[in-house]
Amino acid sequence: VIAEDLSGNALDQTYNFTAVSDVEVPQIANQVFDAAGGWFSFDLTDNISGVDTPTIVVTVEGADVTASCVIDDTDPLNVSVRYDAPGGWAWNTFVDIAIDASDVAGNAMAQVSWQEPTLVDSTVPVIDTFNPAAGEQNAPIDTTISARVTDGEAGVDVATVALTVSV
Repeated sequence: VIAEDLSGNALDQTYNFTAVSDVEVPQIANQVFDAAGGWFSFDLTDNISGVDTPTIVVTVEGADVTASCVIDDTDPLNVSVRYDAPGGWAWNTFVDIAIDASDVAGNAMAQVSWQEPTLVDSTVPVIDTFNPAAGEQNAPIDTTISARVTDGEAGVDVATVALTVSV
């Protein structure tokens, strides 16, 4: 460092230091998948230069959903990412997730991908509230026939509901 003050006094001093070299890629930690809530989250950590937020890419079922993620990069050494699936996850399937990211030093991690199971619906729908009541005798010929079909899990596929009347 070379400098002079306003009186002409000169400074000529050598200043030395060494820098830590960043050769490590970011890592994924704290993965959480909520099948019922329809979301997942994870942390990206990097212990030296920090995660380069603009390089984060989150892919779900082959589609880039990064713009829909909530990314908290207040601490660049530990960046939190959360994705909420619009409408939640489909029943009886798996969700494919892939993550890409680099750190500020340019170290790109190999894509990390995994698969998570969604909720399983193995319960058949229920039929109740019969009109006329089951076993009723001598119902009038012009009786309105109805019943209620419900399903407490994935729901009833209304396209499959059929009512057959035998006389």
